[in-house]
Amino acid sequence: MPIELIRKSQQNCATWSGGTTTQLFIYPRNETYSNLQFDFRISTATVEVETSTFTQLPGVRRTLMVLDGTMELSHQHHHTKQLQRFDLDEFMGDWQTNSIGKCTDLNLMCRGTSTGQIFGHSLASNTTQTCTIPPNSMNFLYCVSGELTISIHSSAADTNNFTETITTNDFLVIEDKYCTEITLKASKPSDFVLIHVDI
Repeated sequence: MPIELIRKSQQNCATWSGGTTTQLFIYPRNETYSNLQFDFRISTATVEVETSTFTQLPGVRRTLMVLDGTMELSHQHHHTKQLQRFDLDEFMGDWQTNSIGKCTDLNLMCRGTSTGQIFGHSLASNTTQTCTIPPNSMNFLYCVSGELTISIHSSAADTNNFTETITTNDFLVIEDKYCTEITLKASKPSDFVLIHVDI
């Protein structure tokens, strides 16, 4: 499906030792997280304890973005980084990683040749922003808060342009390689995250 909207009500939330986690997308779609055979995985998590230790994931490259709250990530023998809203940290899954602070975060896990980027954006009420979509990438949009009307333009002659309104925690999957840009209009103050993945 070239463009798919996954509403908050369609997402599965699970618990982990420090809070909750929600898998938004995994590729290939028939893979499971526990097998560690995916090309990439996108998820959100809440950290509800003051200190926690990350599960080690050999062969996984991780990018973590804080969506709400604050976090300090400490990677033994590597680096320590303080994160606030929309700040990023990149690290390897087999590093010994500890966190301090309670927050909500978004995680991109990549394996093999897959690589990705995450960008956080904020829109004031009744403002519009147009974002360019990299060609031949898989692209995703996560609504952190607020309400956004999304318009997606595709250059494919047989594809209709897409327009939909999304709200907090809705997730948009864009697999149409002919998509060139996304236009977003906020009806109230809104935060969103764009994710681009190359396989």
